[in-house]
Amino acid sequence: MKKILKLQLLFIIIILATTLFACTGTITKDVILSTNTTDDILVEENEANELINNGTKLLSDEMYDEAMAYYNKAIELDKSNKDLYLEIKDIYIEANRLDDAYFITKIAIANNIDTENMKKIAEDISSKLEIIKITDKVEQDSEYYFPKTVNTIINGKSISLPIKWDYLKADTTVPGTFEYYGLNEEYGRKVQVTLTVSEVIYDKQIGCIKDIYTIDGKTYIDVDLVEFYRGENALKEALKDNEKIDYTENGTPYVPDGYYIRNNYAKITTYEILSNCSFQLLHHDFTDLGYNTPAPINSSITETASFNDFKNYIDLRNPMDIRDLNIDSSKPITQRETLFWIELKNNKAYSIYRQYTP
Repeated sequence: MKKILKLQLLFIIIILATTLFACTGTITKDVILSTNTTDDILVEENEANELINNGTKLLSDEMYDEAMAYYNKAIELDKSNKDLYLEIKDIYIEANRLDDAYFITKIAIANNIDTENMKKIAEDISSKLEIIKITDKVEQDSEYYFPKTVNTIINGKSISLPIKWDYLKADTTVPGTFEYYGLNEEYGRKVQVTLTVSEVIYDKQIGCIKDIYTIDGKTYIDVDLVEFYRGENALKEALKDNEKIDYTENGTPYVPDGYYIRNNYAKITTYEILSNCSFQLLHHDFTDLGYNTPAPINSSITETASFNDFKNYIDLRNPMDIRDLNIDSSKPITQRETLFWIELKNNKAYSIYRQYTP
């Protein structure tokens, strides 16, 4: 019995000794691992600090690309270290390299480091960056689309930036000067367009076109402006000028052909012709140019003409039939075969069409 008790006691002692040895080994192993990890961290921190110090020296020597390379290496050692990004960002801000500081915060955001805070920091830096300013102008009621890209200089380099705008095009219905803003998020650059919408003034004149010519790529017409009246107004104005009028059988006065032309202008007026100006001639004008087409039912209706036909007609008619005109020495000559309505936009011709005068 005593022998059995001794054996049991010996067995318990062996188990306790084994357990104690195993626990001691685990503790020792944990201590060793903990010590190694701490050393690794210290090595990485020292290496990162050395890289940052080297980058900062290069930055002070204005070797910006080389400095950025060192900072990027430091970040690669520990991408999850928020303080590392903030430190490099502060170094750049102190060196007045705001674009680079913005770039560092964008790297932090891309690596999901303290995202909301980094976005606020990026917005704050962006607000301090110089705004890219563009001045432009457009006529009222014309379409104006904002530029898709803007060229600018960032850190001494010319860059084309794609711009995101709040609107696709500007509202040009009201004259005035307006400001619009866009953003390039990659570089945090705001773009400001100061757009002047000039008022469009429409006018309409009638006169005899005396000449058409081109100077420095722009085409002009010289016009002898007249006043043109129809119906009752024609009779009223003719009587005002003591012009000869006709009478019906019952004694009612009227003007021949139903219109009256007053030509009191002593000088020629010049208008520029817009590149998209439209032209219209009468059917018999085309006949004068040598076209052989069936006559219309109503000879007073105008037909679309090319610029060349219009110019050729003016060049053809002006030297013709001058001796056959009714010339009053006290009044300018009115050449009715070159009598045109001229529609103007900001004093430039955008539509020219013939006035029928039988």
